[in-house]
Amino acid sequence: MSDLIRIVWRRVWTVGALLVAAGMAISLEAQMMMGLDTDSLRQVLRRLPDDTNKVHALITTGQQYEMSHQDTAIYYYTAARTLSDKLRYPAGVLAYYANITAVLNVQGKFAESRKLNEEAVGVARRHGLKLQLGKAYANLGAVCQYQEDYRAAIDYYLKALPIIRSFGQDQAEAMLYSNLCGLYRNLLQPEKALDYAQQAVALGERHNDPYAIGNGCINLGNALKDLHRIDEAIEAYQRTLKIGQDTGDLHMQETSLINLGEAYIQQDLVPQYMDAFLRALPLTDVLEDVSGKAFVYKGIATGLFQQHKFQEADAYIWQGLEYAREHDQKEVMAALYLLLSDVHLVLHHYDAADRYRARHDSLNHVLLNGTLLKDVQELETLYKVGEQRNELLRKDLLLQQREAETAQHRFWLIAAIVVCVLMLVLLVLAVLFYRQRRQLHQTALQSLQAEQEAIRLKATLDGQVQERQRISEELHDDLGGGLTSMLFISRALRQAPEEHATLSTRMETIASKLIDKMNEIIWAMSHENDTLADLVAYIRVQADEMLKNADIQFNCQVHAPIPEIQLSQHDRHQIYLVVKEALHNIVKHARANAVTIDFHSFIPLRVSIRDNGRGLPATPDALMGNGLRNMQKRAHELRGALKVFGDNGTVVQLETVLPV
Repeated sequence: MSDLIRIVWRRVWTVGALLVAAGMAISLEAQMMMGLDTDSLRQVLRRLPDDTNKVHALITTGQQYEMSHQDTAIYYYTAARTLSDKLRYPAGVLAYYANITAVLNVQGKFAESRKLNEEAVGVARRHGLKLQLGKAYANLGAVCQYQEDYRAAIDYYLKALPIIRSFGQDQAEAMLYSNLCGLYRNLLQPEKALDYAQQAVALGERHNDPYAIGNGCINLGNALKDLHRIDEAIEAYQRTLKIGQDTGDLHMQETSLINLGEAYIQQDLVPQYMDAFLRALPLTDVLEDVSGKAFVYKGIATGLFQQHKFQEADAYIWQGLEYAREHDQKEVMAALYLLLSDVHLVLHHYDAADRYRARHDSLNHVLLNGTLLKDVQELETLYKVGEQRNELLRKDLLLQQREAETAQHRFWLIAAIVVCVLMLVLLVLAVLFYRQRRQLHQTALQSLQAEQEAIRLKATLDGQVQERQRISEELHDDLGGGLTSMLFISRALRQAPEEHATLSTRMETIASKLIDKMNEIIWAMSHENDTLADLVAYIRVQADEMLKNADIQFNCQVHAPIPEIQLSQHDRHQIYLVVKEALHNIVKHARANAVTIDFHSFIPLRVSIRDNGRGLPATPDALMGNGLRNMQKRAHELRGALKVFGDNGTVVQLETVLPV
């Protein structure tokens, strides 16, 4: 058995074609390769719509049946072809050709396989699928090699090789090297065969591809065997057998066993080679491999001959000849005729021995003659010349590209120099323009700064005037009124000595209030108390003192972290006065014995003053006193709102947005 052609190109083409399928087809193939049973495959296929994914699913399903039910495999491949024609999908048609011809090759239907592969070449050409064209050439070369049409085989291989190499298809290139190895072995050129086999194995190992390595090792072993390096050949065959067993590939196992048997024959290891051929025989039946079975017949007959079982060997030879003749296996027929000649020579049937030797020579002459070798060498020479011509063209093209790049670089250098000069001129103009604009800008800026300074001074003066007006109003309203009251009381003291105690108490109260008011004014004007935390602390202290004097229980709660916020004198004073007015109303009107101040939040500020007194008055007019109007006015100045409502007493709530 010379090679693994019947599986190589089917696998190579299918891998390439499946790369164009997406989504479910890729997932389905992965399931199939992991051993999904055929019933599940058929159920998946029934659910798939008629699209390109289903085409590749049909191809993959056919491959699952190929080793056991080749008719079923052909059925699925044909279904894929029909759907591809319907979809006008040339990649699917080419996948059909690659897979069905692999089955036909195994069945020995080489003429039919060659016709379909020639159609595949035409389809790839019509649709401009260059990579697929290279693979179709390779498949066509494989079937020509089966037919012992070596001149056509090498012609197609050498057409395929540069195409596949140009696309970087290392796996396909490795398979081509393997097939070329087998071809040169048939042409009795083992050194060239060995070179191609070594290249195939190297490519397979580079990509860790077990199929490429196994196929390359088979051909490597064959080439080594032809060079009488039998021990090395056996190592290569055993490596292939292990790969076939690890991957479950029956084709690879069959081929490695047949070749191991032939290697053991050359070393006269009778038990080993008979065991190898007998293990291979059932595999050829399972695979329906006519070529492999013909080689097994030859191997068993050779083994019987080596054991001097000439009658049994004669029977196997005639059985093998009939089978090889039926399936057009000329190479096996020639070897069997030579072996039959040796059998009759040992049995002293000299005329028969000469007759069968003549038949061997005749077949061998048909398989191999000087003209054929010359044609093959001419084709290889043409291929090498073409490669050299292509290399020269590539170098010439590279030189032209470099010259074009040099001219382009020169153009861009000149353009860059011109641009730099223009930029320099523009830069000088820009500097001059910038200086002029800067002078104008400085003049305008000075005018603007003078105007802003005037506005700032005016605003400062206005603020000072307003602040003085406010302080004067407070001094007039509070301090002036208090001092006036103290004046009247002092006069009354002179006129009514009997009321001295009462008037003295009133004067003391008024003086205390004046002191508190003076402290408030001082606190409001102090810059050291302008933070929100200072305001909360001040409200807590003042409220506690005010309510304690009125014998009212006080509680203050802060429900949120106090942020670091600076308040203006006006804002913090107004907030304090709102709270103070609310507490004053509680002391004066609410009849409460408990008050709670809640700081709910600070951005925005929300303060609630709650008492447990008698609640809101029955009429709205009674509610709207001067105190409440003052509180609402202050809330409006704070850009906020004041709410008053009943809730087991009275709640006064101030909400305002503080400047951050």
